[in-house]
Amino acid sequence: MAGDARGPGGADGRAGGGRRADPGRVDRRGFISLASAAAATALAGCSNESDDADTTTAGRRPDADGPVVSVMTGAQPSTLDMGPNMNTPAGRPHFEGLLQSLVLPTHAPSGRSLTSGHTWTVDGSELSVPCAVESFEVTDDGSVRYRFDDRLTYWSGEPLDGRAYYLKDRIEWLETNGAFREEPFGGELESDTLYRRSPLGGPTNPAAARANAHPGMPPLPPAYSEPWVERFEDATTEDAVRQRYLDYRQGKLSAETFAEEGYGTGRYEVGSADDVTSELIELPHALRTNTEVVYAEPRSEYPGPTDRPTLRIVCGAAGTSAPRMAGLSGGGGGGRPSGSMYDPRDFVNGDEIDFGRGVIAESKADLFRKQVPDDIEQLTTWPNPAGGGRQLTFNWANDHLRRLWVRRAIVAAAPFERMRFNQYGRGSTAPSSDAGTFGSVAERALGESFVESLYTYPLAPDTDLAARWMRRAGYERVDGLWTGPDGEGLSLTLSVFSSEVGDVQTLVAGLESFGVAIEVEQLLAGGISYEGNVEAGGFDLLVSNVPAGRSVLPYYGDWVSVGESWMAMPPIAAAGNPLGSCREEPPLASVPASVTLPGEPGALAVDGVDYAEAGGSYDHEAGETVALCEAVDRLRDADTDDEGFREAARRCARWYNYAVPNFVFAGDRVGVWAELSEFAVAAEEDRSLGMSRAEPTAPVHYHVQAGTLRRTAGSDG
Repeated sequence: MAGDARGPGGADGRAGGGRRADPGRVDRRGFISLASAAAATALAGCSNESDDADTTTAGRRPDADGPVVSVMTGAQPSTLDMGPNMNTPAGRPHFEGLLQSLVLPTHAPSGRSLTSGHTWTVDGSELSVPCAVESFEVTDDGSVRYRFDDRLTYWSGEPLDGRAYYLKDRIEWLETNGAFREEPFGGELESDTLYRRSPLGGPTNPAAARANAHPGMPPLPPAYSEPWVERFEDATTEDAVRQRYLDYRQGKLSAETFAEEGYGTGRYEVGSADDVTSELIELPHALRTNTEVVYAEPRSEYPGPTDRPTLRIVCGAAGTSAPRMAGLSGGGGGGRPSGSMYDPRDFVNGDEIDFGRGVIAESKADLFRKQVPDDIEQLTTWPNPAGGGRQLTFNWANDHLRRLWVRRAIVAAAPFERMRFNQYGRGSTAPSSDAGTFGSVAERALGESFVESLYTYPLAPDTDLAARWMRRAGYERVDGLWTGPDGEGLSLTLSVFSSEVGDVQTLVAGLESFGVAIEVEQLLAGGISYEGNVEAGGFDLLVSNVPAGRSVLPYYGDWVSVGESWMAMPPIAAAGNPLGSCREEPPLASVPASVTLPGEPGALAVDGVDYAEAGGSYDHEAGETVALCEAVDRLRDADTDDEGFREAARRCARWYNYAVPNFVFAGDRVGVWAELSEFAVAAEEDRSLGMSRAEPTAPVHYHVQAGTLRRTAGSDG
């Protein structure tokens, strides 16, 4: 595509078939070009100029046939590549999700995936929700067989079925030199609606495959994909495949072309490039901004009701495109400070948005209650495992921190509850259990009775308990400082990157009042970098990221990832590698090769062990010695059955719960809110409010595509 407008897909990503733009139509790019000269001053970003220019606000589009519901997204169509480029802006899935059918939506509180045809009661009658996947099953070798609902189509009329997913997977295999490797492709299109898909990363076990069965959002249609499959298959050398890869990934597909070619699949359709437009809207503080807006109308041929409001997508609102806790800097919140351009709080406060994702609270939230119109109400919130979280990371290379009871004492003394609230507020949640995971992941993977048997560590400071645990480690408090058996005071270095360290300041104050000396090392510009310092092990404590996911696999692994201002690692890993490693060349973080656990889950001590004398040893003659590396490997092994998977996961959970190699204290929370004076959302026993598109986590997408969002009876528009 890049540099080859004549090849399949064309320079702008067009494929054969589909609709074409009206030659006389002024598209969005032409509109902006024509308008810019006459409105350069009024439309140049934000302005506090007072004039009489008209503005367009929610529900007032002149040519909309009926009511309009406004939602928002962080993506901006003018810069969005809707093609296969892997480096597209992070907001794309949240923008595209408003235009694509549901595939395997999730009841977020339970983690259960729902297939096509699940129902809700809406306005006294039953509403059946169409989804791409009608049913699925996981085979013994970890393959997933999907049956697709044959009623769903792309806007262009092509079926959204197994063939579309088959072609996407085929390209992903071919572009990585799959045809030159011994391993077969593995995907099999058994019929147009039946597709058996093997994991592209290799075989896995049924339990792991079941937790990751989602095939992804609807791909680009066969009219786009099939010519590329042919081009890759025609490449007879690895060099030719690499060139095809560059052509494929570097090609651009604009939002306008996406609309004109009919590449969407959802309940709503963007009719033409004219519906990808720009509006001057007013914000609080006498500000105005030129904002990209996309309009979509209900499709008459889509299964289910069509008497739904026009969809108005307000684009470019910072902070709306990713889970709050997933920001690698550990920040989050409502995007830019209120009053600045493209802040989601400003769009909501300006009465521009009717329905959205986020948590409303008096402070420390996505949206502040005082900045939200009175008729907007929080419908529900729930923990969001897909958003990741935060943990206190211990470097086991420190002799103090190798001691089990010292780490436990720090956990008991640390003000984790205040840390979470001070930094993240109501937009976060505490872990539901001390298994090292978020949401209901532990209950589903380990079993509720097992999770209930685990020990629960305090999130509010319990200094009496912490003091008992320090003495169990052989420490005494001397002149206000805990001192070890060798006479060395407990002094630790806490490394941080940013000067915005609300949670860190709370942590330092709590630990120092307990008797732990803390030196805060801020790694900013100049001197040694954060990344270099962490990789060299130049820290004792870090507040780092917990991986995200609805499976135990991200939490029970052996890896570390470090960036310019952040680190992420599995909660069960031990930074510093003092206990051996699962790898010949261990990374900074490693799962210990083998450890001894107490005989029962939740027990705090191995019978007969003097922990003060044992120091940092984790191999004892009593108890149960576990090869933890083998347990981690079994979670991925294709030959592991369901029972073996659960047992391996339980061993990892027991290690985390017993040894607190790190301590998880905060996770992401997601919510949904609406302007209930104008719109209603199906709330059958509140279960429907917990529904979300699974990939990405987006409750707004679910209700838009399900048809459960509708105009309130008697509202005047």
